[in-house]
Formats: sequence, structure tokens, C-alpha cells
Amino acid sequence: MMALLLSTAVTAQNWVSFGTRAEGAPPEITVLRSDNQQVKFTVSLSGMYVEQRQEASGVYKRLSMPECGVAGAVGSPEIPKLIKKSI
Repeated sequence: MMALLLSTAVTAQNWVSFGTRAEGAPPEITVLRSDNQQVKFTVSLSGMYVEQRQEASGVYKRLSMPECGVAGAVGSPEIPKLIKKSI
């Protein structure tokens, strides 16, 4: 019974590529300008993982990205988030 429950709750992740970078490559952040007026940067994402989850209330898709956490309160959709702090 326990094996059946685990097999329906956990599924494989599928990679969705956003370009030519390798699967699982972390986001690349390039600072274009940084001064006391503004910070201008670009973020390049290699892709994301999509995991289909079967829960009692239905089927959901969970999105995740390498080296990213998740945003969202309990009961709200999880959205990948990237936080980088400079020293």
C-alpha cells in the first residue's frame, strides 16, 4: 500500500530547454551597469524542470529551476525565484 502511494505522488522531472545551454545549467546574471542611480542586469535561464504531481485535489505541475528557490505562501502556486546578494 505504501509503495502505491509513493509511486503516485512522485514522478520524474522533464527538462524544458530555453536555448542551447546544458540541462541543469544555473542562471547566468550579467551586470550591465551599477552606480548610485541604478542597477541594470540581464538574467539568462537555461530552462526549467516540470514535474507532474497527483494530489487528492487533482493533477498539478511543479516548476523548478537550477539553483532557484520557490516563492509563494502555503496554498498558493509555487513560483521559481532567484535571489543573489552582493557583498
